[in-house]
Amino acid sequence: MNWQEKSQSRNGALAAVLVVALAAVGCASRWATPFEPSAHMTVIVAANDAVVPDPIALSKSKRHEADWYSWPGSTLTVQFDDSSLFPRLTCSGNHCSSGPISGKAATKAHGYHARVSSPAQPEHKASIDPTVMIDP
Repeated sequence: MNWQEKSQSRNGALAAVLVVALAAVGCASRWATPFEPSAHMTVIVAANDAVVPDPIALSKSKRHEADWYSWPGSTLTVQFDDSSLFPRLTCSGNHCSSGPISGKAATKAHGYHARVSSPAQPEHKASIDPTVMIDP
């Protein structure tokens, strides 16, 4: 396989990820509304710290949670600047789940890092770090 074929293959994969990410934004906006308790927000990680949607708004009183997904075959990690924000945060393969928000979490924007790695994809760094908005 020559360089041009590899480039076209990567461009096709990136286009597919973007289509899935845009579809997820529409689904996520329907799932996590202020009126739905225990809603799960779906977040797509396209590259390191490049997530859709960003920022995400989660309600502590409505018990909202977040689920991050990267492409199949990749490994995803999510790390918050304040590690006590989601005490039950778990990651396995290409999926991370926040679990419930800590009762002590401040109602403000919280920064985090979403790292995705794959043997087939080199690391990329987004120019802006994503955030989670915690609403009362």
